[in-house]
Amino acid sequence: MRRMIACTLAIGVASAAALPAAGVASPPPLDLELRHTVVSNGADGVTRTTAFRERVHRRADVVWIERVLPHEAHAAAPGGAAGHEGHAHEDLATAARWITPAGQGIRLRLVVPDRKLVLEVPEPDRAAVGFEGDWETSSRFIPARALAAMTPSARPAPAGARWYERRTAEGTTRVLWDVAGEYPRRVESRTAAGAIVRTSIAERVRAPSPAPWTAVAGWAAKEYTDVLD
Repeated sequence: MRRMIACTLAIGVASAAALPAAGVASPPPLDLELRHTVVSNGADGVTRTTAFRERVHRRADVVWIERVLPHEAHAAAPGGAAGHEGHAHEDLATAARWITPAGQGIRLRLVVPDRKLVLEVPEPDRAAVGFEGDWETSSRFIPARALAAMTPSARPAPAGARWYERRTAEGTTRVLWDVAGEYPRRVESRTAAGAIVRTSIAERVRAPSPAPWTAVAGWAAKEYTDVLD
């Protein structure tokens, strides 16, 4: 669940045949805050923990993913945000991702609010910004085909949700799936030896008003490669 996000399942689903076909209907509107934690147990005996939060807003034709930053983050950034329109190294690690369907594929834009800048990311450059996915994966977070490959678990779950599990030689992944909302409430994964443990927890939040993708009208637009050296 690197930039995670996830269709209508019957609560009693027990087989892949019970899953809806991908793309049959759009998932419902959704507003989430995600808390991600990665714990790495190094061979040097040191345990390192990385934690961050994201907000995700899903509509029928939009997925918006933005990092949650402390209020002082931009003021503390070297050089600040003002007066550097020509800077070649935009802070793309924290840029919002604006994803929309486009024909048989998707359109990906990075949004840098401090610079009022929107960057178009063509398909050949998406791996460079850590993006791998189609519209189903972007809007459903876990595609129906991936959930179908998991095993329903007897692990107790809250009302309206169900646990799924997948074990491989590489490790174990567990997903707490929200049936009506069509999203994973929680994702847990660990490598076979437990060297890396990842946890992502999703909580519903209030829909933003106005929607953040409506606020970019009139902002500067560039190609992603335009900000590289």
